[in-house]
Amino acid sequence: MSYFSRLIIFSSIESFATALVQRGVFFYTRETLAFGETQNLVLALGMGTAYVVGAFLSHRVSEWFGERWVLLGLLIIQTGVLVAVSQRPQGWLLSVGSLGFSCLNGMMWPIVENYVSAVQTPLESFFHSPLVFKGTLYLPS
Repeated sequence: MSYFSRLIIFSSIESFATALVQRGVFFYTRETLAFGETQNLVLALGMGTAYVVGAFLSHRVSEWFGERWVLLGLLIIQTGVLVAVSQRPQGWLLSVGSLGFSCLNGMMWPIVENYVSAVQTPLESFFHSPLVFKGTLYLPS
């Protein structure tokens, strides 16, 4: 399997998993933890802000440790956060875990995009790589 094919598979799986986690948390908090609309809105705003902060930090952290090590570390830490939250899904832990996951996810995506775009011209990247829009994976036909 080529390097590009592995990148596409990895980014597609990660995109789908991100959409499930970042959208599913609000259903869980509403149905199981009885969060109201205001609480879910505050959580969503916090998650969006944490994602942006993570995206801004991504380049600096990548320069310090290298992109591959940062990407590997982020995947391990994200998995740890999700496992910890799943063991005790209480309101405060779920909220803090979701904020942390969003920040880590924001750090990860610029690195993934950098890897995908590095093996293609901009036009090839547009037509062949998965496009992520609002947490949903779209593959151009």
